[in-house]
Amino acid sequence: MGSATNHMFRRLVFYLLTAGIAWGFKYHYSTSGSDGLDWILRPTTALVEIISGMDFIRESGAGYVRSDLAIVIAPACAGVNFLIAAFLMAAVTGIRRLPSAGATIRWVGLSLALAFLCTVLVNALRIHLTIQLYGADIYGGWLTKARAHRIAGCAIYFLSLSAFHWMLTKRFGADVRCQAPVTLGGQTGNGLRAFRRLVPFGWYGLITIGVPVLNLSWRTSGVRFVEHCAVLLGVSMVVLLLTFLLRSLRFRFSSPPGIWEQAS
Repeated sequence: MGSATNHMFRRLVFYLLTAGIAWGFKYHYSTSGSDGLDWILRPTTALVEIISGMDFIRESGAGYVRSDLAIVIAPACAGVNFLIAAFLMAAVTGIRRLPSAGATIRWVGLSLALAFLCTVLVNALRIHLTIQLYGADIYGGWLTKARAHRIAGCAIYFLSLSAFHWMLTKRFGADVRCQAPVTLGGQTGNGLRAFRRLVPFGWYGLITIGVPVLNLSWRTSGVRFVEHCAVLLGVSMVVLLLTFLLRSLRFRFSSPPGIWEQAS
């Protein structure tokens, strides 16, 4: 009983530590300009330059600018919300599974490093795609450049979080049960496996929708926030549906002969 209590207390301490780190990033992001966020804007811009072949100039107070194309990699492009979601998802996964305090400390640090690297890579790809979309002849009616930007961003972030979660399940075993913002107690089986596919959406939604709702910051953006919520939910559901269909097709065509007849 004492060992179980100590284990629960250790996990609680690390959960609180992880939440504190995430809150620190969120607070820093909400109160910093481009100069304060240069630690993530600089490597992101460097990777965008490598991918796109473009050069950007740093302007204090603005970000990284390509004036001839009216492109600015500004604080809104930093991807800090994605970093927080990826960090929380990775850290909480390990905290629940690792057996010792030392291993957990190392994992929390590694989770932060992995989340940072993933954010820089994913955000650079998102910015490059956005640059390409801005020059595309696809706009008209409801599809504006801003909406295309938002849809592409949500799709890339959600797909990337899902891929990152898949990597975590490989690290901790196929039966990993990541604690998302909502838990299912001790449920197992197909329901839990289906729930695990929602874990990336849970963390992403918590940071980008849940936090603004809780701290009431959404009121400053109003309609834009509502549209963001609708796009995030819509894009995530489409991605989940496509993933489900692809997995079903793979299972259908990779199953040994007779399995479908037996199931029916």
